[in-house]
Amino acid sequence: MSWFEEGNVYTDGLFASHCLAWWRYIDDAFLLWWGDLASLHAFRDAINEAHDDIKFTINASLQEIAFLDVTVIRAQDNRGYPQEILDTSLTKARENLRRTTNRNKTEDRQHLVFVGQYHSQSDNFQHILWKHWHLLRDAYPTILEFEQKPMISFRKGCNIGTKVTQAEIAPSPRQYTFMGPPKEATFTNPTTNRENKIRGHYSCDTSFAVYMLVCPCNLVYVGETTQKVRDRFSQHRSTVNTCNSVLPVSKH
Repeated sequence: MSWFEEGNVYTDGLFASHCLAWWRYIDDAFLLWWGDLASLHAFRDAINEAHDDIKFTINASLQEIAFLDVTVIRAQDNRGYPQEILDTSLTKARENLRRTTNRNKTEDRQHLVFVGQYHSQSDNFQHILWKHWHLLRDAYPTILEFEQKPMISFRKGCNIGTKVTQAEIAPSPRQYTFMGPPKEATFTNPTTNRENKIRGHYSCDTSFAVYMLVCPCNLVYVGETTQKVRDRFSQHRSTVNTCNSVLPVSKH
């Protein structure tokens, strides 16, 4: 029956405006109605039209009524309570009724979430908010989201790592020099007098080269290097200037 109450009884307009209390035991319900019999019968007719197999009958009385194994009797006086207290209690009962009629299942509710940036006082902020949350809940009892304390989440704060970035130092663009189309050249081996063709452009900046040194005495030294030709020739001059007697060029 709870599904029927949530879908048809609690959502009815007459129930929200006239019913002060609703208690149900299995299929018997006891309610306090603030209104005339016509509005009560209209409410009964409305919920009876909601389902073909669920129908309600009403026993109403202004003085006393039997419910299950007890008899509820309306007192003729206010039992000595001041009218102000009775009015306050009635107002609270109506507020509780509105909260009950609009309440969804607890597991279906969503917590409010406060999201902020974390700092040194974040823990104090959470403590103060939760400590005084009841003020907001009591001020707005019909807002279901205020019944439970909110969840609090903090974003990562700014630090030196987010302010200092790695410098992007790009290498200087490489410059290319156009030397024209390849030209054919020849050189003659002074020992064999054989003529050899050279194709392509080669300079002192060329690497991975085979080179030949010709001495005035017509002796030839042929070498190879993975370095630039200029660096390799500088090494040869250095060995000659230092009179290195181990290496063949400087020794000669």
